[in-house]
Amino acid sequence: MKRVNNMEQRVIKFKVWDSELKIWITNLGMKKNNVLCDGNEKRFHVCEFAGVYDKHGNEVYEKFLCLLFTDTPTEIIFKDGAFGYMSSDGYFVSFAQNRWFEFINSKSDSIEIIGNIYENPELISK
Repeated sequence: MKRVNNMEQRVIKFKVWDSELKIWITNLGMKKNNVLCDGNEKRFHVCEFAGVYDKHGNEVYEKFLCLLFTDTPTEIIFKDGAFGYMSSDGYFVSFAQNRWFEFINSKSDSIEIIGNIYENPELISK
């Protein structure tokens, strides 16, 4: 696997899910803590770009549901200062520390986006 050049930096981008209008708001120049607000804090959900692309070249954001090595949908999360996912045995796996992913701004044949937790909650295994 290719190692990331120390000079390379991850692109910082956000998408916001509007749970009232059921749409994604994109191309925002904002910080994650500056959540859009209309008095209803549960309306807007900010998702950050995880710094990787799926096998089709689509940007992977936190709260997206992906297939990673199995047919079981896995939620992309931000934990302990990194993006990754929870393994089937309950351990957090960081994209940055997993040899199967070429992390910063790379395309991975190991990731396929199949939905997100807002539009496709039925995909989340209970």
